[in-house]
Order: sequence, then structure tokens, then C-alpha cells
Amino acid sequence: MGWRGAIIGLVLCLTALSGASAQTAIPCDVDPNCEKKPETQKPRFEFEIRLRPVLTKPKIILKPSPKVKPATVKKPPKIAPPKTAAVQKPRNLKLKPQAAVLKPPLPSWIGLTELPVTKLIGDDFADIAGQYIVDLNPAAFAVAGLDLLTITQADLASRLGIAPSQIRSIQRRFMLSVVLRASPEEAAAMARNPLVRTVHVDTKIKAAGGTTPRPLSWGLDRLDLPSLPLDGQYDSDAGDYQTRLYLFDSGVDRRRAEFEGRVKFGANFVQPIPDTSGKCREHGTEMASLIGGHTTGSARKAEIVDIVVLPCTRNKTGAASSLIEGAEWLLIREADAGDGRPVVANMSLAGKWSRKINDAVSILTNNGVAVVVAAGNNADDACRYSPASAKDAVTVAATGPNDETPGFSNYGQCVDIHAPGRLLTAVTEGIGADEYVASSGTSGAAALVSGLLMRSLKVKGPKAASQWLQAAAAPSQFWRKGKPDFLLAQSRAAWRYVCRVDVAAGPIKLRARPGPAGKELMALPVQSLVLVEETANDWVRVTVADGIRGWIAVPQKGLRILTGPDKTEPCEALSR
Repeated sequence: MGWRGAIIGLVLCLTALSGASAQTAIPCDVDPNCEKKPETQKPRFEFEIRLRPVLTKPKIILKPSPKVKPATVKKPPKIAPPKTAAVQKPRNLKLKPQAAVLKPPLPSWIGLTELPVTKLIGDDFADIAGQYIVDLNPAAFAVAGLDLLTITQADLASRLGIAPSQIRSIQRRFMLSVVLRASPEEAAAMARNPLVRTVHVDTKIKAAGGTTPRPLSWGLDRLDLPSLPLDGQYDSDAGDYQTRLYLFDSGVDRRRAEFEGRVKFGANFVQPIPDTSGKCREHGTEMASLIGGHTTGSARKAEIVDIVVLPCTRNKTGAASSLIEGAEWLLIREADAGDGRPVVANMSLAGKWSRKINDAVSILTNNGVAVVVAAGNNADDACRYSPASAKDAVTVAATGPNDETPGFSNYGQCVDIHAPGRLLTAVTEGIGADEYVASSGTSGAAALVSGLLMRSLKVKGPKAASQWLQAAAAPSQFWRKGKPDFLLAQSRAAWRYVCRVDVAAGPIKLRARPGPAGKELMALPVQSLVLVEETANDWVRVTVADGIRGWIAVPQKGLRILTGPDKTEPCEALSR
């Protein structure tokens, strides 16, 4: 047959095979008698028929399937900042390294067991039986030819109808009152005495905080960030420190290394005077460390004057009269100093509503003292407690690590500002090495705010303190949506000048001068924080975290390049 016949035979054979295949290949979606077979795994090798020159027989060759490599995600290249000379930072505001912003620190309270905070319970709302605060009538003293500054204790007691031994103290210059023991009948008789203006039953006050062990606070970090996440940094060296601060509490263990000798004893108004040889001054020590501790305080260089008005045991109550006596002592001391320095009084304590306590706060503020108080830990309206309800006090409620309101914090219209108040790292009473605790309560929130005022105030008076806090505080839009009247204490008003690179914009170029011809200094990744200095047409000059200054384009074409620090609102700094 020869090779020609072989070729013809092969072609006829292939034609017959293809024809048979065409007749039998009826789709299963057309033929009702067809059953779909389950898909099988693809073979490791594919069969391929290659046509060779007709001089050879066709060969069936095994060919491996191409291997598919898994996709890899390329990491963005690290952009090193250009080497430049030292750059002056605008407005004394510092931005923090972006690496820290993108990698928040671990929670400082990991592994800790939180103990209940101190709050008023049961008998704490009862009056102190047989103890009174008697307001004197200066006009009646003048009519009677008596001088309140010089009248003896025996003479005053005689005119009030009691024994000299019943008088505990006389506030002659500012509070114009007497703290004394008396029977209900004697108190009623004094209320009718022309030398007396009002007779108040003494009430109980209590520390407004609790503890759990160990250090490194998130609370300081939150004080200089308008919005979360935390970045693990706090500028503890900033501040003018022109203010004198008085701490009304249970006493301070001044031996703690955190205080560096900056806490001075002022006076003790607790009766009887407590034995401070043991572990007794826990709450006062914690509050002092949150105000002025070297590593734990919001004002690490603060000088604190210790006024003891609470018993050393945390859960025991003190007396409102001790607070009155302490306020009188403070005002006399400041009057004698006469140097015009700003003055802050911290009262991290709470009692039931008391007109006398609120009046004492008013007398302090009328004499130029800014009074910072705890809102209280009863999960109740702060207006039902004193000194939280005092009109002229700065009343501080607590927030938690996620900007939430802790279940213990008081709230309401009497609250002026919020600050971190849960699981704050503080130092407690102890012998030997510093004992760190995680302190919770509106006490700690008030202490942090007092520290901010301590390092920032330059003008004396409660009005200046309130104005500074309100100007620096972050509005609700950055941290508590839907609460337009909620302010979060901040160490500086950075939120007014800080913007964030919007996610939708992608990395943007920082140039040495405005215009596309300006030299490119670096690329700013999304969510970078920038400090706005000035605007010029469609360009904005900014300072970034590393201190580098440059210009970025902000086109007005509907594309939002910069947002507020909370990542949602337009950046207010662009309109300033």
C-alpha cells in the first residue's frame, strides 16, 4: 500500500472518530436522559497531540501543567525623611511619630483585677450627730462692738451659750464660721442668736476612688490626643508651672520617689489626728501621684501642698467641717503670700448635697482659687452631691480606655468636663520601693485635670481656669458622637490645628514650596497627622511628626485630602 496509503488511512480514521464524537456529544441540559457526572479532579498532567511532519508517526507527549505561584503582597517601601537642618516647630505644639500612631500600645492594665471604686453608701448619707458648722453674722458682731478676729474662744462660747471645750475651731477671716459640738437643744438656741446667721449639721465626705495593683497609665496618653487610638506618648515636660496647688485629701506619703520632694505638708484637720505610721494615706498619695508624679502625673514638676481633711482609711468618712477648716487655712496662707500666683484646689472627694460645702467652694473661688472636684462614683446625677454641685467648681466625670463612661461615674448638668478615670497608673502608700496601683474613680479624673491646670495657668482665678480648660478640651465630635456638650480634657488645643490625611486621598506628597515644581520631601501615608500652619490658595503649609515642614496640595474639586483628627469631619484648621 505504501506510505501514501498509510496517510490516507490515518486521515479517514481521524475523520470517522470526529464524526462519531459530534453525534454523541449531546449537552445534558438538552437531553433529559443524560445524567451529570460529578466533576473530577484535574489530572496532574495534560495530554497534548502534536502534529509532526508526515514522515513520522504522531506521538502522544506528556506535558506538566504550569504551576501557579501564590500571590505575594509587597510591603510598601520605607520612606526615609530627608536630611534637613533643625526645623522650628510652630505654636509649641508637637505631633507624635507616625509609627507610634499606627501601632497603639498594649493596654496598661493587662493582668490586673479591678477592685470596686469608693462610693457613698448607707450611713455615709447620714449627718454627723452632735457636730455643727455655725455661720457667724459679721454685721451683728460690729453692732455689738465685737471683733471676730480678736474675740477669745471663751468669750465666743459664752455668747453662744456653750462651753469653750465644745468649740473645735473658729474661721475668723474668710469662712466666718465655728465648728463645734452641741446638743440639738443648744443648736436650736444658737439658731436664734443674733450673732449667728445659720446653723448647719455637719455632713460626711468620702474619697471618690478605688485601686488595683501596677503601672504605666493610658490616661496620660489620652490627655494629648483629640481622638483614639492611643500612641503611647505624653509630653510631660511642657508647661509653665506658675500655679500653686492644694490637695484636700487623706494625706500624702511624701517619701515616694515619684514626688522628688515636691509635696509639702500643709495642715491636718482630721479629728482625732490619724496615726500615719502604718499604711494609711493611700488615697491622698494616689491623687498626688496623678497630679505631680514624675512618671504618673499630668504635671510632673508640680509642687503640692497637702491638706488632710479625710481619714486615712479609704472607706471611712470624714467631716465637711474639716474641709471648711482646710479652706480657711488655705485662704489665710494665700493672703499672707500675696504674690498673685494662680491657685488650684483639688477635692477628689464627695458627700451628699450640702449648702455649707458649696458655700465654702464659692468663698474659695470668690477669692481667686480655681477648685477642681470629683463628680462622684454613685452612677447618679452629680447635682445631688457636694462639692460636685457647687456652681463655681470645675466638676470632672470619668471616662474609660475606649472613651466610654464607666458604670460608676456620676453625670448630668453639673459635670463640666470629662477626663480619664479608670485603671490609671498611680503610686500608693508604702515603705520601700514605690507601690504602683491602677486607680479608678472620678477622683483620678479630677486629679489629672488639676495637674493640667497646674502646669498651664498663667492668670489667677476660676474664670481663667475654666476658659483654659474649655479652649483646650476636645469637643464631642472627636470622641463621643451625639453628645455635643461633652468635653474631654486635653493638655493643649491641638485638635484645633491638627488634620489627618484622608484614606480616600491615598499617600500625598509633601513639597518644599507650594506648586507642582516644589521639591518633593516625602510621601505622607494615609491617616498621617499634620499640624496646619497656614493656607495659600490650594496649598497648605504643615508640620509633620518628624518636625519636617512643607506644603501639600488641597485641591477644591470635591476630593477631600485632609479630615479632622477623628477621620470623619472636615478639618477645622483649614478654615482658620
